[in-house]
Amino acid sequence: MHSVSRLFDLVSAPTAQSSSSLSTVGRSERLLLATLGLVCAMVFAALWGLAASSASFSAACANAFKVPMLLVVSGAVALPVVLLFCRLVAPGVAAGVDLLVGYAVAVFGGTLVLAVLAPLVALYQHSSSFIGPRAALASVVLAVIAGCAIFVRALGRLVSSGGRRGIYLPVAAMVLVQLAALAQLASVVSPVFPTRTAFGRGIDGVSHVVESEDAR
Repeated sequence: MHSVSRLFDLVSAPTAQSSSSLSTVGRSERLLLATLGLVCAMVFAALWGLAASSASFSAACANAFKVPMLLVVSGAVALPVVLLFCRLVAPGVAAGVDLLVGYAVAVFGGTLVLAVLAPLVALYQHSSSFIGPRAALASVVLAVIAGCAIFVRALGRLVSSGGRRGIYLPVAAMVLVQLAALAQLASVVSPVFPTRTAFGRGIDGVSHVVESEDAR
């Protein structure tokens, strides 16, 4: 329970008490926080996956596995790239363990937004074929925005005050690389929504849009 409390401290807006308590967190406890955050995030992602295709029992069950898998694999693809990038381009900004904890907290916070919005997504998926997919996509956009903001705030509270100016570079790199990996992964598995969206077509979908605009 103590680790869960610290995890929510990092997700929540900082206070004088929470900021001071985080300075005493050791390396092993930070790794525990990262693990706990990612495990909880998988549960939240599975709940949202159930809601995203709740009109079909088989599709909802598949999404309960597929959505967390997409999140885990895209994160596993992006993290080594960003860690190496930060080591070469921005050394000393954040330690690897701090970047991992910040990322885990961001994923935890972003998927928490998805879990909170899951009942609303399920309602629209059942009641409107037009609004349903758009409501689900809107919830994803909100979760990404929340995750980015939490990433910046959590990493800023984990690194030394002298390195806080440079945290935007690893955050931006992580977001861009993971979204690129996630879009491509989504294009090679069955659709999360009843119909495949433009985001789920990967780089081929983007190139098709560009070619269509050029043809005009």
